[in-house]
Amino acid sequence: MNVVINELSGGVISIISHCEVPQVLKDGEIEITVTDQELIDAFNKGYEILYNKKTGELYYEPRVEIDPEKAVLYEAVANLFEEVQALQSQLGGVK
Repeated sequence: MNVVINELSGGVISIISHCEVPQVLKDGEIEITVTDQELIDAFNKGYEILYNKKTGELYYEPRVEIDPEKAVLYEAVANLFEEVQALQSQLGGVK
């Protein structure tokens, strides 16, 4: 597995798995080849792969899961907000 990193920000740009074609790197990008099976397994399980600029090492963290009930509630509130905005624009806006 190869990980392309923005050298300046330390952000992970892309993760390439099972690809034999060499990547074309832009200025300020570095590519790290990962052989650590624990990192590869974490990636395959859907964990987020991150890079620590200070240590120069990759690590992983579980993705933050949102409670499904809260997600439905947030979506309902967002839809309601959009409907209110549409009604306001039909009625000539807020005075």
